[in-house]
Amino acid sequence: MQRPDRLEQTQAAWKLTLAEAMAEWLRLDPPVKTSHAEVLRLDRLKKHHPTLLNRPLLEIDTRDIQDFIAERSTHAVEPSTVNRDLAAISRTFNFARARLGCSGLSNPIVPGVRLRESGGRVRRLESDEKAMLMAHARAYEALHGVPIASIIQVALGTAMRLSEIARMQWEHLSLNDSVVHLPETKNGSGRHVPLSADIRDVILAQGRAAVGRIWPEKEAIRSAWRRVRDAAAAQAEASGQRPLAERIRTFRFHDLRHEATSWLIENTDLNLEQIRSITGHKTVTMLSRYTHPKAGKLVSALNRAKRLDDVHDAQAITSPAEPVAEITGKLAAQVRWKIVSQDAAMMQMLVDSRPITRIASEFGVSDVAVHKACQRLGVQKAARGHWLRKDGK
Repeated sequence: MQRPDRLEQTQAAWKLTLAEAMAEWLRLDPPVKTSHAEVLRLDRLKKHHPTLLNRPLLEIDTRDIQDFIAERSTHAVEPSTVNRDLAAISRTFNFARARLGCSGLSNPIVPGVRLRESGGRVRRLESDEKAMLMAHARAYEALHGVPIASIIQVALGTAMRLSEIARMQWEHLSLNDSVVHLPETKNGSGRHVPLSADIRDVILAQGRAAVGRIWPEKEAIRSAWRRVRDAAAAQAEASGQRPLAERIRTFRFHDLRHEATSWLIENTDLNLEQIRSITGHKTVTMLSRYTHPKAGKLVSALNRAKRLDDVHDAQAITSPAEPVAEITGKLAAQVRWKIVSQDAAMMQMLVDSRPITRIASEFGVSDVAVHKACQRLGVQKAARGHWLRKDGK
């Protein structure tokens, strides 16, 4: 038999609404890195979905959640955003059951209720977008004192997240090594981010200090970014460049990280594992979702290989000696392999499209050479038996 005080607490807990329970969760056990975002989420849900948020936990079932999903979907909300809302609701129910005395409470977020999410967002920064954004960023920086143009440069030069840039401290900057240490990141571990000479100069231009924050607070940066983006889009619209305006309007700050990561893939000799250590992605697989090489880069590499084939074909036709043509063909294949085996993006594309044995045959190398190249470049290979299953064998 429950004590009177315990019984009273239990009865009060069962009367909690979803909004009240979520507020208690955020007050007593807030997520370490996303507490502010979850508070904003609660405010937004209370404003736009009062029927669900003001209902007692005990009265909410899976049908209510399905109605909520349907309502959210009518407003062109991304499935990933809806799923994050559902995750917050689910954690609230689990917290209420574990900490608020709601024993026996059923969680309405059951398997199968979440939405299927599309693949990772593919968004690159085009030259006309960059020119327009940077022009407005410099104007905003001069007028308001928020160094948003410098912050954009740092984001593009380091692939750091907005929250990581905002938390940069002078005491974590090593000038001798041109490295900034990030003690706390989204994936739960710290990392060292190398700085190019240009980015190092951008940071030092903020005024060297012994300790303390280098950049403004996260929300100040986010606000400045939105104002710059909206102003750039408005100018493009006013000048009759509606497609450009729409592209700028939908460009997110986080897309700068995507662009920077892709640039590292396309323009350096670093393998995917080395790039992952810079960007802070937890796995190489996660990194590959962010990396979508521009078609022009792949076309250029393929054209280099094609020119070698053309040379080989011409020599094979004009040469009367078959052994010479054969040797030329082998040399062309070797040169093509040298190009591909040094390009992580092209190697990943090949491995995703055909078996290792076929790649080895096309380039005149051994299976072992292909496997070693994949390991060196940090390329993810298909699981054993993948191509056999795909071919229905």
